[in-house]
Amino acid sequence: MKEEKEIQSNPGNGIDTNGKSGAKPAVLVLKVLMTLLLCGIFLWFMQNKDLSTVKKTGLYDTAKIIKMAVLSILSLAAVWLPNPFRKKKRICTVLLLAIALAGGVLNFIGMELVSGDLTQLRHLVGLLNLIVIYFLMLTVFAATNRIKPAVIAVSVLLYVFTLGNYFTNLFRGIPILASDLLLFRTAMSVAGSFAYTISYDVLTYTMFLLLLFLLLARMPEQEKLPLKPRLIGLCGYAVLLGCFLYAFVFSNTLEKLHVSVHHFDPNRSYRTNGSILTFARSCQMVKLKVPDGYSTEALQELADSYIEEYEADTAEYRTPNVIVVMSEAYSDLQAVNGAFDTSVDVMPVIHSLSENTVKGTAYSSVFGGNTANSEYEFLTGHSMAFLNGVVPFQFLIKKPMASLTSHLSKLGYEGLLAIHPYNKKGYNRDVAYKNLGFSYFKAIEDMQDREHEYVRNRISDADDMQEVIGEYERIRESTDAPVCLYTVTMQNHSPYDVPYDNFSPDVEVLDEEYKTFELEQYLSLIKLSDAAFGQLIDYFAGIDEDTVIVFFGDHQPKLSGSFYTQMLGKKSSKLTGKETMQKYQIPYVIWANYDIEETDYGEISLNYLSAIMAESAGMKLTPYERFLLDLRRDVPVITAHGYWDKNHTFYEEIDEDSPYKELLDLYEYSEYNNLMDTKNRIENFFD
Repeated sequence: MKEEKEIQSNPGNGIDTNGKSGAKPAVLVLKVLMTLLLCGIFLWFMQNKDLSTVKKTGLYDTAKIIKMAVLSILSLAAVWLPNPFRKKKRICTVLLLAIALAGGVLNFIGMELVSGDLTQLRHLVGLLNLIVIYFLMLTVFAATNRIKPAVIAVSVLLYVFTLGNYFTNLFRGIPILASDLLLFRTAMSVAGSFAYTISYDVLTYTMFLLLLFLLLARMPEQEKLPLKPRLIGLCGYAVLLGCFLYAFVFSNTLEKLHVSVHHFDPNRSYRTNGSILTFARSCQMVKLKVPDGYSTEALQELADSYIEEYEADTAEYRTPNVIVVMSEAYSDLQAVNGAFDTSVDVMPVIHSLSENTVKGTAYSSVFGGNTANSEYEFLTGHSMAFLNGVVPFQFLIKKPMASLTSHLSKLGYEGLLAIHPYNKKGYNRDVAYKNLGFSYFKAIEDMQDREHEYVRNRISDADDMQEVIGEYERIRESTDAPVCLYTVTMQNHSPYDVPYDNFSPDVEVLDEEYKTFELEQYLSLIKLSDAAFGQLIDYFAGIDEDTVIVFFGDHQPKLSGSFYTQMLGKKSSKLTGKETMQKYQIPYVIWANYDIEETDYGEISLNYLSAIMAESAGMKLTPYERFLLDLRRDVPVITAHGYWDKNHTFYEEIDEDSPYKELLDLYEYSEYNNLMDTKNRIENFFD
């Protein structure tokens, strides 16, 4: 057996180039700095009681301290102990490969500690997550011909993804899905408002990577593969990678393995399927497939019956001004189950309305964020139930489509103005609004004509209502036609646990178990929104034109800590589908300055609200709105998380066992026809 060749000392081959205590000054400085960093992290961990103590008792968590101490000691050993095999080329190559393999495992464990749950992860699916990590490393290795860059690059990529997922979950309550990628600009625009904290699991993953990188630094890099064997290897790997991509990206293998994204709680999917496969599955689900059994012929038959009814209807109808206010995070948490009392009525205006008013509970498809999905349901009458969690404003509304706005435009409405006191490009609104029929979109960039009132760091709802009134008066200077004004407020946007000098909560929670600054600040903001709504009503009550106002929330707030666990009596992961729906209920109000019937529509979902508004206001319903109101009688609530029928029987899926499968299929066909199949869109059905 030939003797192994010694590896020559190379200053670029790691922290320790010669294994002697008389290391070069620069290397010694690096070692000292790394030692200070590791000691600093451990000391910071020890004094950070959120990380190093048991929450209920406040005592130090011995197991956590031992784990962190072990990781710190191993990292310090990797910094200072010499590599005894530095001159053994083959041994070093084997060790480098072993460290690379261990790097895949450390990343996998770290990701699941932060975003998943190793105890709930299915074994085969967990193995597939690990295999994907190794494929990523092999791909970078194929491009660079180096092991170290492959391990480091993939580790950094996965770590950044995991951190993004952690903070997204912290602020919004749900993890990252593929449809969130195009929301990057929107997320960055509000990112500075949040208080960033890290968990013990995030710190553990960070220490995993520090240890991994230190071990890599102590190992010399392997020699580059010669050109010919590298080309042969690249060809073989390309075939292997192609087979893998086909099997797990472009085919239905993940679906067959029951890897899916749970609509109620995407975190459940992360726990059972792993971070990587859940995200990969969400990428597959972004593309909206043609519904099974879809045909324009079947839809045309449905549409014709409603179109004939519409054309035969010769009754006189009203064309009132239409004012729509979607209030950011507006919800009635006290109505969920009467869990807590407050020192004052949080919604005195809404509670006082009875005459010429329709109000009730609606259900949204989103929780804690993704406002644009609630907008989509209201403006189109379509449901998020069929869109696999995609944000249609970002991914799907690329061409003009029928909506409430386009219908009002055909009826001769003027204005058709959307107002949002925040960034124009958030959720791609500037493009989506135009395709939904708005003639103009006024965002914060266009509101420089006057001083604005701020509550915390957002334009107040009272100021936004003045913006609506001002635009109405401006339009009235040039036309007498009915007006449509639509606004989405920003005052109540999270976070709620950050104090501000310009706002002091004035609502006190009387039940000690719920009493937090965060909840009291949120409720105080809701009280301000209610008052602003009252100002809008007062103004339009004093004009001589028929006007109908619709006011509703987009979703419930994402409150931190154990609030929802306390309110609902159990952790989110333990809630049944029907119980989870409590986190999606929001109030709605339809008010008119003329006589309307105070109809009780019961519980509804947001996709029905614009049709209910039109019926309540005495407006002529489109054929599609007539279809929606007929559908509502059988299925009054349908969201991305499930639906219930007129008997309040809850269904989590639209499957063959549902007695409403055929009816809901027609509803899905209608949405696909209007949203996607633009060349074959049914004429005169939607608007």
